[in-house]
Amino acid sequence: MAYTASGFEPREIIINAGDTVTWTNQSGSAMRVASDDHPEHLAYPGFDQLSPGDSYSFTFDEPGTWGYHNHEDHNVTGLITVN
Repeated sequence: MAYTASGFEPREIIINAGDTVTWTNQSGSAMRVASDDHPEHLAYPGFDQLSPGDSYSFTFDEPGTWGYHNHEDHNVTGLITVN
């Protein structure tokens, strides 16, 4: 997945449990992927990039619908559905 000046692309995806998602920062500004809700990030413990970076990967083992956001701009959001 890409993070661009327009936000996460694609904004929503469907994957299977055990799949790994990688976000790549193509925006030119700081980006930190974090699980909802801002600022606690408790929706999916462990799904948080610890510092701004060029890319971040996370393996989703828990089925469900998981919201996330850019911690640097929490209004930029995305959604991952894990089957």
